[in-house]
Amino acid sequence: MKALPKLLFFSAVLALAGCGKDNQSGRSTSGIYNSQYCVSYTPNGQCAQYQNYSIGNYNSPYSYQGIGLNQVQAENPCILGNFGSMYGQYPSNWVQPQMNRQVISTRVNIGTVVPQGEVYVGVTSFGDVAAIVGDGSPSPTFVAYLCPRPISGQGTLMPQIKIGSYSSCRINPITAANMVFPDGTQANFRWPQGGSSAGRKFSFCF
Repeated sequence: MKALPKLLFFSAVLALAGCGKDNQSGRSTSGIYNSQYCVSYTPNGQCAQYQNYSIGNYNSPYSYQGIGLNQVQAENPCILGNFGSMYGQYPSNWVQPQMNRQVISTRVNIGTVVPQGEVYVGVTSFGDVAAIVGDGSPSPTFVAYLCPRPISGQGTLMPQIKIGSYSSCRINPITAANMVFPDGTQANFRWPQGGSSAGRKFSFCF
């Protein structure tokens, strides 16, 4: 299989929240931050990453076998890093967070024909969701719904995207697809049968 790298343009910035030592004390109770829980801490006890159900999901038109990408997004919440906003440590280049997923879409060459209407889905432990959408050609559409990130600029979709023929979920899997961002971080898409970013089994998996 062969895929050409694609430059993908999007702008996403990091959302902020305060966190505590357990799920209840780590929950913010104000405004758009009312569904955030701390999932990891720094050595000094500050929240390093939190789970955010308040990030606006992108209204996706794609579904397969009754499983819509809107459902996948809802079950795979964004896991965001904390800039230290609750401690007065705003970075010098801070801008107001955008509380929505960012969508990118591009054609990819995966070396095999993907039938019209067939959809393959991949997720990341960060909360991102991607799909390969077939149109009967060997150059289907790759679409990704990305969580906010503390960077803006170009993301590069790497070659050798792989799709699977079987999983323990009622949806076809993307088994490998990687995006690299300007700061060196990556979105490594994998099949959903490994569980969601929330550490739970997807409802459409066995």
